[in-house]
Amino acid sequence: MRVTIVSHQVELYSNQRLSLAARARGHTVSILDPLSITPAVGVPMACTAGCDVVIPRVVTLVLDHSLLAVSMFEQAGVPCLNASSAIASAANKFAALCRLADAGIAVPRSCLPRDAAALRAFARQIGHESLVLKVMRGFGGDGVMEADTLDVAQALLETWLDMGRCVLVQERIYCDMKDLRVVVVRGQVVGAIQRTAAEGDFRANVSAGGTAIAFAVDAELERLSLTATAALGLEVCGVDVLLSDSGPVVTEVNACPGLKAFEEATGVDLADRIIVAAEEVAKG
Repeated sequence: MRVTIVSHQVELYSNQRLSLAARARGHTVSILDPLSITPAVGVPMACTAGCDVVIPRVVTLVLDHSLLAVSMFEQAGVPCLNASSAIASAANKFAALCRLADAGIAVPRSCLPRDAAALRAFARQIGHESLVLKVMRGFGGDGVMEADTLDVAQALLETWLDMGRCVLVQERIYCDMKDLRVVVVRGQVVGAIQRTAAEGDFRANVSAGGTAIAFAVDAELERLSLTATAALGLEVCGVDVLLSDSGPVVTEVNACPGLKAFEEATGVDLADRIIVAAEEVAKG
């Protein structure tokens, strides 16, 4: 089987692990940088010829180009492990929260303020000033800030708005600087990790300096993760969960979960599980 990994960063650990796992199962692998192609409609694309399945590894850094690249393969009839439409839904943090809420999943109360007045109105509605601000196209904890007061939140918001960024503002969920990442592959939970923020930080992302340990998934967490995955139509994803005093809250669903921290903490060969899933998708 000929596998194409669509990713802007060829050297990433996750891409190398997937390549090794695919070759170990007898497949041919290539990694396609979405910036290296010129998307076209009605014209044969050389990159799609002979490809049996695509594994998208799409990050927000080059989201638009990556989605176009994946859609080129879809137009050519090549099956993709995560459709471009599902990746786009997950990448739009606010739209994803709306879908999750529609599916009955608890999510942080959130808004997309266009000015300070809207920010302050939101804080009044939720009844407290401690907020989290996220740029809509952040990744790995980048572009995420906490604000303990409205003045700090307003300063952050106005700075990002002046830079032309769209900003998601959320209530802060208190959970001892820890969160869970539950990984789902084709309708099955393959494991979970608990991530703890580095000292002095509130972001639990391992890429931001956090640490990870394996976490046992109970029936409630499994059901929640599978419901969130289905709500966004994803085949492979990481579901990020905060365990609040009132119950689990899903903060985000990542269509491109990293492998390194998960594999090291759990001992699960996630790369192999993803390649097996790609084989299943290729067979139809």
